[in-house]
Amino acid sequence: MSRSVEQELKLLAPDELLLPRFDDLGLTPGPPESRVLVATYLDTPDLRLARSGASLRWRDDEACWVVKLPSRSASDVLTRDTYGFDGPLSTPAPAAVKLVTAIVRRVPLDVVARLTTRRTRIPLCDPHGKAVLEIDDDRVEAETMNGPVTFREIEAELLADDSSDRVLDDIRGRLQAVGAQKSDGLPKIVRALGERARRPPDVDPAARVPRAPTVEQVLGYALASSVAQLILHDPGTRTGEDPEDVHKARVATRRLRSHLRTFRSHLDQRWASALQDDLRWLGRAFGQVRDVEVLRERLVADAVNHEPQDHAAFGTVLALLDDQWRTARAHLSTMPATSICSNGSSMRPTIRASARIDRATSFRAMTPSTNSARSCDGPGRSCARRSTASRVMLPTRSFTVPASARSTRATPRRPSRRCSGSRRAAMCAR
Repeated sequence: MSRSVEQELKLLAPDELLLPRFDDLGLTPGPPESRVLVATYLDTPDLRLARSGASLRWRDDEACWVVKLPSRSASDVLTRDTYGFDGPLSTPAPAAVKLVTAIVRRVPLDVVARLTTRRTRIPLCDPHGKAVLEIDDDRVEAETMNGPVTFREIEAELLADDSSDRVLDDIRGRLQAVGAQKSDGLPKIVRALGERARRPPDVDPAARVPRAPTVEQVLGYALASSVAQLILHDPGTRTGEDPEDVHKARVATRRLRSHLRTFRSHLDQRWASALQDDLRWLGRAFGQVRDVEVLRERLVADAVNHEPQDHAAFGTVLALLDDQWRTARAHLSTMPATSICSNGSSMRPTIRASARIDRATSFRAMTPSTNSARSCDGPGRSCARRSTASRVMLPTRSFTVPASARSTRATPRRPSRRCSGSRRAAMCAR
């Protein structure tokens, strides 16, 4: 497996646009290189990867599988983790599929598009002759389920780690001055697949509650924000490259369990109990890795305060912790992998974690108010309105109800510390 981090700027360009010169920016163009790139993209029938900003493709020129994970940056300069895996087109690399398991879960993967990109690459060098970025002028022809699609993109990607984002800002300004248009940052595959690929993912981290939310809306937001974090950090928990991914995934499971306790009276009890068991299982797996990492960090920091003769003992303990960490990491990296390819062959027999993430993403159908709204028709519809009419004021860490949404009735009595989370939520909602 190979990994890289892309930091790139995307702009749309009309066919007639001519690239400008960048000499006055201190950047000298190198000799252009022309290539034809052909990529076959896999996704689920409902385009879960594309809607999440991820992609799984096979590159003809490199004969390898490439996974691009969703961007974690909010600007139009995309920063994405990219992984490459050896393997033939006939069978997706299991390690590649594993990285997108949390997004696709148990839905089969199949070919959704084939993109042919005619690329002209121009390196831009600083006064010392060092290449600091590359300009890719891409003319794309896509064969999709909806028919052929063509478009032109210009990408500018930083090459040097010490290059400033200011360079990309200057390049953006120069390209827009000659007719390039600000892009919405969509990957090529999303632009090719069209409107269906631009719909929100199953769990939308960008969703927000209205100013005067109902219990159901606050519940949906609370669960969605934590499930989205769990999905976002899932690939990092498998690769083990950043301890923060395990930490944040563990925090997400804890918050989900807390939300399930707080809103227990508003949830389908069988579903909530099963999900609590799922999260407890995941939390233990994350904890076995994270607890050892934290203990090791503290031990290393404490070792500098001890005499040299104690360092041998510290080394012995560290070696034991490293063994425990490797065992826990091996368990964590293998347990969640499941995906069924379109030909019916199982990529991995273990389906437990995927089923649990499926259960976590089904929360919208599990509130009594939602079920009531679906079942109450005609004269009985008022029962659904009553069940969702309550406005809530829950002091959660991620959401604060504005003053305009507060009740005009007298402030309710402060609940006892011994009140359960669900009782406290009910008192606040009255």
